Amino acid sequence: MNITDIITKYARIYPDNPVIIELKPVTGGRKEISWAQLYDRTNRLANCLVKKGVSKGDKVFLLGQNSLNWLEIYFAILKTGAWVTPLNFRFTDDDIRFCARTSEP
Repeated sequence: MNITDIITKYARIYPDNPVIIELKPVTGGRKEISWAQLYDRTNRLANCLVKKGVSKGDKVFLLGQNSLNWLEIYFAILKTGAWVTPLNFRFTDDDIRFCARTSEP
C-alpha cells in the first residue's frame, strides 16, 4: 500500500473526517478538508496533469510555499505515477536551473 492508496482507503472509511487543517496564525484563518475532499481534489488534479502529458516515471517539479494546496498537488503528482521533485520557494533562478540539470524534470 502506498500513500495514495491510504487516501483512497480513508476517503471510503472516514469521508467527512478532517485530514488536513491549515492554520494562518497572523490572520487567524483556518481551512480544513476532509478525506473525501482530498480524494476528489487529488483525483481531479491528477487527471488534469495526465491530460497535460504527465505520465508514470516522469519527474515533476513542485515549487511553492507549504500549504494545503501544495499537499494536494503533491499527492496528485504521485497519483499519476510520476516522481515529485519538491523545490524550496526561496530558491534563486540559478538554484532552480541547477536542480533542473541534475534531476531532469
